[in-house]
Amino acid sequence: MKSLTLSAIINNAKREHESFQKEINDITASLLLTQEGKKQKIDEIKEEYKVVFDKTAGKAEAEIDSVIKNMKSDRKKSVTVHLADSGYQIGLKNAADMIKSGTMGNEDVESIIDKYKGDVGALTILKGAINDIPDHSKAAALLSKIPVDEYEKNVDFLEKLKTSLSTSIRKMEGDKSYIGWLMGYVDTLENQLDDNYNLK
Repeated sequence: MKSLTLSAIINNAKREHESFQKEINDITASLLLTQEGKKQKIDEIKEEYKVVFDKTAGKAEAEIDSVIKNMKSDRKKSVTVHLADSGYQIGLKNAADMIKSGTMGNEDVESIIDKYKGDVGALTILKGAINDIPDHSKAAALLSKIPVDEYEKNVDFLEKLKTSLSTSIRKMEGDKSYIGWLMGYVDTLENQLDDNYNLK
């Protein structure tokens, strides 16, 4: 589940940053170290946490890459799963021909759309048939019932999210402002993506 896995990685990064910041603050406030000693210790901690943040960023990238891979696999199945099924293809052609004639009622056409909802190729064929309906107002009403294909938009969004999120995590050892950006990603997950990582 999107909100559990990626949110957990982000919240873990936040905890890592809080631990990092505490160590920096403790050294800065220390009365036992010279300025040169403080600088040396802070540089050591930054190097140590650079490895930690890089590992966490890698986990975020791997999670999003896995989601994108699954999306692409599902898409391929959706496009090709029924191509070799002659009975399915004949039924689809008959349905498209009936729709194209314009004699079917809207509810019947909507039932056909619902039957082929998970098949990207079939929906493309049905969309073409609906566009050929002589009654343009009826065609427009039926076209609005075909689910919008957001696949490319979803993949592009996730690629950008992966780059932006991993960059923010990796830069946390140098800039406090990145922690605010990090929390913004939790909001993105909760408000812009559904549980399958599709844009709402």
